[in-house]
Amino acid sequence: MKMLSRQEAMYWCQAHGVALDDWGLPERSDAESRFEIPHDAQGRASLVNRAMKAFDGDPVLLVSFDDWSSWPTGQRMHVFDRFRQSYVRRAL
Repeated sequence: MKMLSRQEAMYWCQAHGVALDDWGLPERSDAESRFEIPHDAQGRASLVNRAMKAFDGDPVLLVSFDDWSSWPTGQRMHVFDRFRQSYVRRAL
């Protein structure tokens, strides 16, 4: 796993033919996927596992999180930043 900066992600998208919107984020106009998030942890893990199986044959993927918080007071950005930094250090 390699963490990309916003600029690196933009370059990656351009190199792989992924359209960008006015803010330089991957265009999602064709992404129509709706599902209920299970209440239990096992159900959520199973949901992610099933979704990721669609990409089993792809050697390189870009995963972009654009809305992951449950509620503003529950956001722990410092925890997410530390998690992200742990991968950046490994990749260097």
